Amino acid sequence: MWSSGNTLVPRNVTIRDNYLDMGGGSTTQSIFLSHNAAAYQVHGGSLAFENITVTGNVIVNGHDHGITLGTTRGAVVANNTVLAPPGSGLSAPRISIDGLSTGVVLTDNIAERIQYVSSPPAGWTVSGNVLVQSDAPGQPNYYGDLFVNAMSGITGTPENLRMLPDSPAALAGAAAGLVGVESADHGG
Repeated sequence: MWSSGNTLVPRNVTIRDNYLDMGGGSTTQSIFLSHNAAAYQVHGGSLAFENITVTGNVIVNGHDHGITLGTTRGAVVANNTVLAPPGSGLSAPRISIDGLSTGVVLTDNIAERIQYVSSPPAGWTVSGNVLVQSDAPGQPNYYGDLFVNAMSGITGTPENLRMLPDSPAALAGAAAGLVGVESADHGG
């Protein structure tokens, strides 16, 4: 969604339980709600989306805008899994929420990057998020230690993103419900 200078902005929007995968195609923005520069010039932080909920989504993409929210009053971004295809050399998608936003709940997501100014602004609830990486086996939160078969290529294969039951992400209760947790015997 893109507001382009008018004062009518979306309210009460829910984006839930989607699987967005670039597959063999080109990168693209995934979940993106923002205001253009003209809207900011006219209205500044007073122009804000209201009551936006983004939960349970799985995004496999190589574009910065995995989940991006412009200025928002009341946002819940929870239990999403946002990953880059490992070994692709593409940019890791991020979860990004404008620092002027208020009433933000940012919890239990899995992503390589979660971006806000430098620390969560006052009044935000931020917890249970797991930052992951696909470049350094043996280092914390490596894709291959979190998901059943992530390093074999995760684009187009959601079953490879089932979490291992003893992984930090599974133990923290993070991630989209679409991902699921592998059984203890790794049999599904």
